[in-house]
Formats: sequence, structure tokens, C-alpha cells
Amino acid sequence: MLEEALELYDTVQDKVCEFFEGYNFVALLKASTKLQNLEIGVIIHSDIERRGLIEKNGFLGTSLLDLYAKCGTVTRAMEIFERLQVRDVISWNTLISGHTYHGRLEEAFAYYEKMQLEGVLPTTVTFLCILKACSLEGAVQLGLEIHAEITKLGFMDDTVMLNSTLLDMYAKCGHLAEATYVFRQLPERDVISWTALMAGFVEYGHYERAFNCFEQMLSEGICPDASTYVCSLRACSIMKAMVEGQQIHADIKAKGLEGNPFVGTALIDFYTKCGFQMKAQEIFEMLPARDAVIWNALIAGYLETGFYEKALKFLVQMKNDGIVLDAPLCISGLRTCGSLGAIDQGQEIHAEVERLGLLENVKTVGSALVDMYARCGCLTKAQEVFDKMPFFDVLSWNALIGGHVEHGHNNKVFRLFENMISKSVSPDSSTYALLLKACGSAQNVEKGIELHTEIERKELVERDIFVGDGLVNMYMECGYSGKSLEVFERLPSRDTVSWGVLIAGYADCDHVDEALESFSKMQSEGVFPDISTLIAMLKVCSSVDILEKGQAIHSYVEKHRLLDIDPIIGSALINMYAKCGFLSKAQQILDDLPVQEISAWNALMMGCTEHGYYEEAFDIYRKLQLREILVNPVTYVCIMKVCGSLRAIDTGRQIHAEVAKNGMLHKNLSVGNALVDMYTKCGYFTMAKKVFDNLPTHDVVSWTAVISGYADSGDGDEALLCFDKMQSEGTIPNEVTLVCVLKACGSIGAIDRGQYLHAEVERKGLLESDPMVGSAIVDLYARCGLLHLAQEVFDKLPARVVTSWNILISGYVQMGKSENVFPLYERMIREGIHPDPVTFLIILNACNRTDLLDGSCTVFEIMTNNFGFLPMLEHHYCVLDLFFKRGQFNKATTVIKKIPLPCGLELWQSMLGVCKSLGHVELGTEAFEKSHMIE
Repeated sequence: MLEEALELYDTVQDKVCEFFEGYNFVALLKASTKLQNLEIGVIIHSDIERRGLIEKNGFLGTSLLDLYAKCGTVTRAMEIFERLQVRDVISWNTLISGHTYHGRLEEAFAYYEKMQLEGVLPTTVTFLCILKACSLEGAVQLGLEIHAEITKLGFMDDTVMLNSTLLDMYAKCGHLAEATYVFRQLPERDVISWTALMAGFVEYGHYERAFNCFEQMLSEGICPDASTYVCSLRACSIMKAMVEGQQIHADIKAKGLEGNPFVGTALIDFYTKCGFQMKAQEIFEMLPARDAVIWNALIAGYLETGFYEKALKFLVQMKNDGIVLDAPLCISGLRTCGSLGAIDQGQEIHAEVERLGLLENVKTVGSALVDMYARCGCLTKAQEVFDKMPFFDVLSWNALIGGHVEHGHNNKVFRLFENMISKSVSPDSSTYALLLKACGSAQNVEKGIELHTEIERKELVERDIFVGDGLVNMYMECGYSGKSLEVFERLPSRDTVSWGVLIAGYADCDHVDEALESFSKMQSEGVFPDISTLIAMLKVCSSVDILEKGQAIHSYVEKHRLLDIDPIIGSALINMYAKCGFLSKAQQILDDLPVQEISAWNALMMGCTEHGYYEEAFDIYRKLQLREILVNPVTYVCIMKVCGSLRAIDTGRQIHAEVAKNGMLHKNLSVGNALVDMYTKCGYFTMAKKVFDNLPTHDVVSWTAVISGYADSGDGDEALLCFDKMQSEGTIPNEVTLVCVLKACGSIGAIDRGQYLHAEVERKGLLESDPMVGSAIVDLYARCGLLHLAQEVFDKLPARVVTSWNILISGYVQMGKSENVFPLYERMIREGIHPDPVTFLIILNACNRTDLLDGSCTVFEIMTNNFGFLPMLEHHYCVLDLFFKRGQFNKATTVIKKIPLPCGLELWQSMLGVCKSLGHVELGTEAFEKSHMIE
């Protein structure tokens, strides 16, 4: 009927219609407003103006005001308002409502204040409008004042809608205690008030309370609506409450709400977050109409659960189905591309963003673009996008800072932070979490303590547990596990994530006992481990000594069907068994996985590599190629490590060509680093340097690979120059870098530089926390002949591993002080350190240098009989050389005859050379015949 009325007016408007009264125009304006037909409304307005009716009829003015306010032309509405002869409460309400509806909240507040100053008393509608504005703006202080005014005027008992709106305002502003109080005072609680309270609990992380509300609501006989189901499903998805969520789904299905787009979106979100992607896809395909919001729910669900390839696949499918990208979809797409390093697809989305003008209009899209380029290692492009953004908020700064944190550019991180502060952008909790991460990776505890002080001053830990978790992790990464535990114990609340951070920190620092104790305590406090915590514990249990505990976690995983939910847990199990040497068990788990993700294959390949089963690792890589399984950067890194270990330069070159062709070399820095390392290990250092120079950016790993190459090839001077350049570019060295540089110092006798590094190591506490660095300092002083300093450092080491002992003993041998060798060996045994084959080789060399034949034979017997080591060729040479020196050829012959054939060949040939030089014809003939026979 409304359409017909407007059509009739459109037909007769050109004729003289003096019979049209004011009430006719009011009715027509209401029809235009209801149908959002601004075009006809403007024509009616012109007719009213021509007749001079606005000043004569207050209802007409208010109706025009309502038309423009509700159709979004707020400026015209304000013009009409200013012309009104009498501005009653209805006109004020209309104007405030229009500003609120169109997000002009500051103006809404200003008109509310002006209304009061003009002495116009508010009505229920006024309070409904202004409370809505408070909800949207988060203006809880004004909301509290309005609550007091409502109570004072006696409106609290007037309407359920007003109470529900007040409740909604408190809930949306995070004042849940006040929201609960209002809720309890309600004379009657309907589905709207229940849902408002639930939504507040969900929004601010009180998921169990939200679900308890839902159950209580049902028990009171209140029938949920679509919004209630959406809230309850959100709570279930976060809590991973699969059973409860499925019950809600059954109820939704029974009520025929499954096709509701909002409910369908919530169901997709619930199933993806719980790991049931196939079920989510089933819901998705059932929905009668799939708009951008529904597509985004599916893609974001895959993204958040780590199924990046599937997220990208559906993003492509969505575009093929003709769905136009909106801001949320662009953000999900950019996050997907950033996670995969898919720079080409990311650039396509960037082009679409530019075409749609989203960069200028939606802040979060610009931040997502910066984040995508930064994650892909294109930091220059990230900066370029950042500089073009029309506005910089904390989100965009965090994206840029986060990119530099991820790539280890820690000096740049703090320069960006200072720049951000200078631009009057206040850091938020995420900013501090990123800065703490940078401090941890750079082991810059001084800066970390400075940030900690600032965080405490701002009381951020009390407001955001995420910051507290960042502090725990920062201290752990800096080697201050005691301080980390202290911060952890002072956290106002310790959830699953907090426990996971502590346990993962202990796992990364190889503090096995502390990790096991924390895991036990976590369970005793009734906190259930999440996937991340279980993965950290499986890493801890990657040792034969405590494999039993890892097997218990395996049982827990199977009992709770976690392998069906998250493929990463399967990879962690494979990794644990592989590291313990149980490769057949690892293979069995891979075979039984419902979905064999590439991460699981990578875990098995890495296990083979770590145990020296390089050919088996190659076989796995070939299987991946034959099955056409899409490999990822980790796969390339692993197979290039295999190529380096086997000196398989031809295969390495083939992989180089492959990663260059698919763009992976420039998309992922770890692949470039692995390629540099592979060429270095194969002795092709010129090629390694060429790859390094062509990388888009360099982190500590790439610099260390080059420094290691120079050090290993004996070019210590170049290694030190490279180290200086690395530091000048703001890259902080890690423990491996320091070991390589100390080795370079030792190789060229750069003792001053070495002592400076030693002081830095002491200052950072690395001597106590990292035995590898301590051993490198001992090696430096031993190589430079400063055995008293080597011994001094050695004695200070809190944990003296077999490598440290070998270095010190070797140092004494090299300096001709073999008399110190046996006392050191005996001390080593007393301290419970088991010698390895290298230890015995060093001692045998000492015996050889001092002509101790009897001692040499005794050491050889201890090595084989007491410790069960199979002698290598070098061990045999040491003993036989003494026999040759003494002219005891018959004894040498007896020894050689007992040696397995491959080693025996070289030793017979060596003996042949000795006999030739001494003119020992008879024995030389035998040596020749034996050599010929073996060949």
C-alpha cells in the first residue's frame, strides 16, 4: 500500500493539488522514510517548501527531520531541525537517533547535552537512543550518568526495553558487574536481556559464564532466538565444547534455523575452531545463499586453525564464484597469504584493495596489507604501503613493528617504536607484547626490564594476560628462568596459554625437570592442556630417558581424538618418536593420520636427518614428489640440510633451481638461509656468497651461515669483517654466531677480539646458560696457546659437556703438554662424563707424540672393551704409527689382520709405504699382496 501511495503522489504532483493537507504530507513522508525512498522524499519536501508549510506545521518539520535522519542525509536533517519553530522532545529524539544510527556519536552526545541545556525533558526513547550511542562509543562514564538520571526520573520500572538497553550498554563496555546487577533487577527477563548479558560475557572472555547463562535461560523456559544461538555457539567454539555445541546445533536444526545466515556463520565458526573442518564445509554448502560474510567465516576458520593451504584454496574458489571481496575478506585473504608466504596472491588482493578504495576508508585493511608484506619478508614494500596510508593507528604500527620482530631486525623495532611515540600514537598491549618478543629474541634483558617497569606502571598485566605471558616468555628466552617463574606466579590469573608459555619456555631451554614439574602442577590445578602445551611437552619428551611420559601424552591425545582435530599434534608425535630413534613408530603414526599434512612428512624427514639417515630422508622427499604433495619451506630447508650433509651438490642445485622457479627463494628467508648453508657445506662458498647477496633481507641465520663458511674455510679475517657488517646493520648475533666468530678468532690468533667477545658473553650470562658458547671460548684460548685462560674458563663452566673436555685436552696436546692429558681424562671420568670416540682419538694422539706405546694400547683397549666403541681408521693409525716407529712390524701386521676390510685396505697400503721407505722387502711384499687382494 505504501508503494501505491507514493506512485499516486508521483502521478498527481504536477497538477494543482490544493486539497493536500499537512497530514497528507506527513503520511507521504512516513511512507518515504519506511521505504528509504529519499528521491520521492526530496520531491515531497520541495512541494512542502513551495507551500510554506514547514513553519506552519510542526509535525511536517519533524517528519522531514525523520526522513533525512533515517535515510542518512544527517546534514539536511540538522538544517531542518534548526528551522523548526518549536523543538519538542520528538524532534530532539529524531536527531539524536539519526546521528547514532549513522555512527556520528560525538554529535549525538552533543545534541543530548544541548537538549538538556534547553530544558527539554528526555523520554524513554531519548534514553534508548543515547544508551545505544554509549554502547557503540564505549562511553561507559556517560552511561553511568544516564543510568543515574533514569533512576532519578523513575524510568527504571517503565519498560523492559530500556532496562535491556542499559544492560546491553554495560555488557558491551565490559562493565559486567553492573550489567549483571541490572539484569538481576529486571522485573521480567526476556530473550533480549538474556542474550545481551551472554553477548557481554562472550565479548570479554567469560565463556563459561556465558554458557551457564544459556543453560539457566533454558531452565527458566525462555526460548532462544537466532542471536542467542550465535552467542552460545561463539562460547562453545572458544571453549572447544564440542558436545554442547553439537546439542545446540541439534536444537537449531529442530527449529529450522540452520538456514539463517547468522546462525549458519556461527556454526561454521564453531566447527572450524573445534577442528571439524569437513562438518563446517558441510554446513557451508547447505546454506541457501552464501554471501561474503559466510565465505569469510569458512576461510577465517581454516586460517585460525592453521589450514593455510585450504584457506587459500577457498579464497580462490570464492573469487571464481563471483563473490566481490569486502574488507573482512580482504583481511582474511591477506592473513592467509602472509602465513603461506604467498606473495603473488597477496599482491592480487592488494590490487583489489586499491580498486575498491579500501586502503583509504578501512584502517584495518591497510594494517593487514603491511602485515602481509612484512610476513613475506618484503619489508621495503611493507614500509611503502605504511607510508601511503592516510592514517596511522596503533594497529598499523603494530603490523610494521611485528614484521621486523619476525625477521629479527630488533634495532629497527625499537627505532620504529620511538617513531610511533613521537607521532603521539599510544602503544597498546599488542605493542608491548611485540617489544617483549624482540627483547627475548635479542636476549636484551636490560631493555626487557625497562619495558617491564613501564608495563607495571600502566598496570597492563592486570588488564591483559597476554602481556603477562609476554613477560614470562621474554625472561625465559633471556635465560632468566627464575625471574620468568616469579612473573608467572604473580599473574592475576593463569590460564592454559600462560601455563603453555612457561612450559614451552622450559622446553626451549632444555629444562626438562622444570617442564615436567610445571605440567604436573598445571594438571593438579585443574587446568587442561591445550594443543600448544601438549606439543611443548612432546618436545620435552623427545629423549629415550623420558619417552614413557611422552607415550602417556600420546595416550591422552588418542583418548581425546586430538589427531582428528589438529594435524600439528600428529607432527609433534612423529617428531618425538623420530628424535628418540623410533623411526618405525614415527612412520606408523604418519600412516595412521586421517590427514597427512606436509608438517607430518617434514617431522619424519627431520627425524631421519638428525639421526644421520640421509638416504631415508631422500626417500621421503622422493615420495612427496611422486605423490605430488605440495611441499613447504620447511621441506626445502630439511632436504637442503640433507644435501649439505651428503655433499650432494647436484641434487642441491636441482632444488635451488626449483625454489628459484617457484619464487620461494625470495618469499621465505629460511629457504635462502638453508641454500647458503648447503653450498657452504658442499665447499661451494662462492656460490653461497652469491645466494646470500641476492637474498631480499638478511637475518641472524643467514649472516651466521656466511660467517660459518668463512670460518670453516680458514678465512678468519673475512669472517670477522662479515660479523662487523652484520652488527652495523642491526642484526643481533645469537649463540651459534658467537661460536663461529670465536672459532674465526682462534684460527687467526685474534686474541684481543676474542677477549672482547668473551666479555660480552660473560655480560649476557651465556657462559652459564649455553655450554656450546663456553666450549668455543675454551677452544679460542687453547688455539691461541693461552692454556691457563682456557683452563680458567673451563673450570667456571656450570655444565661441562664432553665437547668442552675434548677441546681442553686437545689444547694441552697441541701445546706439547701431554702430561696434563691423563689427569684431565681421569677427572672427566670422576665427574661422570662419558668420553666419546673423539676423546680417545685425542688421547691416542698424545700417546703418539710422547712415544707411549703401552699407554696407547691401554687406551685402545679401554675404548673398545670398557666403552664399546668401534675404532675408526684414525684410532688404528695412532696405535700402528707407534709400532712402525718402534720397528715392531709383526705386531702391526697382527693388528691390521684383525681390522675389517674397508679400513684394513688403507692400513695395509700405509704399511706398504713404511716398508718401502725402510727397505723391509718381506713384510712389504705381504702388505702389497694383502692390499691387492682386498682391492
